[in-house]
Amino acid sequence: MIHRPGRASTGTEGTTAETDASVMAWNADDAAACARGCKFISDAVLGEESSDFASVGGIGAVLGALKQHVAHAGLCACACAALSNLSTQEDTREKVGNAGAVEAIFAALEHHRANVAVQHAGLSALGNLALSAYHRLSLDAHGLINHIEDALERHAADDTVCEAALSVLANFYFDATFQPRLPQGEDSPLMSLALRAMRAHRERRGVMHAGIAVLVNLTWCNQNRAVCPLNPKVNHDD
Repeated sequence: MIHRPGRASTGTEGTTAETDASVMAWNADDAAACARGCKFISDAVLGEESSDFASVGGIGAVLGALKQHVAHAGLCACACAALSNLSTQEDTREKVGNAGAVEAIFAALEHHRANVAVQHAGLSALGNLALSAYHRLSLDAHGLINHIEDALERHAADDTVCEAALSVLANFYFDATFQPRLPQGEDSPLMSLALRAMRAHRERRGVMHAGIAVLVNLTWCNQNRAVCPLNPKVNHDD
């Protein structure tokens, strides 16, 4: 796992899975109320708790809100964060992916290309879903690489987006099926952008960790070793 979102306290620890899902269902047309519900779920879900929300319709509530209010940037960020946290465990990850999360997340990312919070949360969710071989196929079908290139270009100065984008790429390229698709060398847009992000954020351990993981996964494939540059300028102590 390259990216594992932390848990932030918002004073909502007393809420329950049933309450959060029910509030969103009762207020389905209220984007602000749905955003709060998604944030409650995002903050509360950690480890084994994710199964509680999945069992009472939490995944469906979050996806329903995301699809209905895709133009609402704040809700999209909260919903994608909730889906990211719900996808940290294998059992709930499969439920999230099978419920149509990939398509919904890509729709949010497309609607809010310039929004840092949405891009970070959405890419974090895709990074967790990319841990599943089955969902990697769906990511590929939805044009993951093109979106990663756009995110790294558009948000080159933001370390959180760069880390999330590189994390998705690392997990995606963990699968040998996709490794031969690497363009040739640093002249390729993707490799140039990835290395640029590592150089720009060389003091950010998360970015360096994710970027090095991309290079390591790619060089498992023999044909990529000769075209995957390891520039000493991006080396990071420890």
